[in-house]
Amino acid sequence: MDALRQTTVIPVEDPSQVAVARRGATELGVRAGLDAMQVGKLEIATVELANNLHRYGRKGALLINAFDDRHILEILAVDHGPGMANPAECLRDGYTTGSTPGLGLGAVKRLSQQMDIYSQLDKGTVISARFSANGEGPREADRESNPPGVICSALKGEDFCGDRWADRWFDDRHLYLLVDGLGHGLYASQAAELAIEVFLASKTASPTEIVDSMHVALRSTRGAAALILAVDRARRRITSCGIGNISASLHRDAGPTQHIVSHNGTIGHQIRKVAGFEYDYGPGDVLTMHSDGLSARWSLTDYPQLRAAAPSCIAGVLYRDHSRGRDDATVLVTRLG
Repeated sequence: MDALRQTTVIPVEDPSQVAVARRGATELGVRAGLDAMQVGKLEIATVELANNLHRYGRKGALLINAFDDRHILEILAVDHGPGMANPAECLRDGYTTGSTPGLGLGAVKRLSQQMDIYSQLDKGTVISARFSANGEGPREADRESNPPGVICSALKGEDFCGDRWADRWFDDRHLYLLVDGLGHGLYASQAAELAIEVFLASKTASPTEIVDSMHVALRSTRGAAALILAVDRARRRITSCGIGNISASLHRDAGPTQHIVSHNGTIGHQIRKVAGFEYDYGPGDVLTMHSDGLSARWSLTDYPQLRAAAPSCIAGVLYRDHSRGRDDATVLVTRLG
């Protein structure tokens, strides 16, 4: 699997891991195309976040994503610590309860192009910060500039991740794919990788046609579960096709959560039915997708104000609280305009 599509997870529970986190972020930042100035800012922010995890968090970890095609590096600081009574105050530049090189979380906000915090007292905090090669935030007119919030991590101890994700535009449709190769490890990764190749090379926006092509291509592999969503933002409609246990839901700004249907089967081996479904959505609705490495027993309503958080923070909270820990785990979150 391309390391730039896999989340690097660095536990931060002792001071030595702060340096490990800084080196990891620097290496991925360079690979994502950040220049020396942006890498310098990234290093300061990484040390700040890692020090905070060590000092105040419990079971803290730094999660690093490099979106090489968009030249963006993202850091998530995730912990089970005491939480923040007033996150807005903690973001004030210069605010700190300890002596750290960047003078507090305000420095992370100032140095990054996008930042958000979600925190609950006695439950923990998730902080997301993004750094771009040009030092600018995403432009609304550039539809491809801003990646979704994603965590895609391999089972602990594995070198290869059997989960994978991708998104792309086809004409006026925004397509999302989440794929889970059967099992985990190298052979699961190979199946998922081939599914990604089919998805990216497809000449159609039809999820059912892409799944049909995947089924033929994956016959020589151990197979996979996959879900494809085609989002028509002009019509505010989603077309889906899923095979296997990939979960997806529309968390509506007004109304109940809509769960997206998948059929039983394994792509590449046995599919009883390939059928698409359509769902309407409203502006501001939140779309989530995740593999079975996360439990499906959760609701955004369990987390006050989480729907309003950045998609990366939402992904971080779900990963932190609902990862099973016995399989590869991927969660993708995007807010629909």
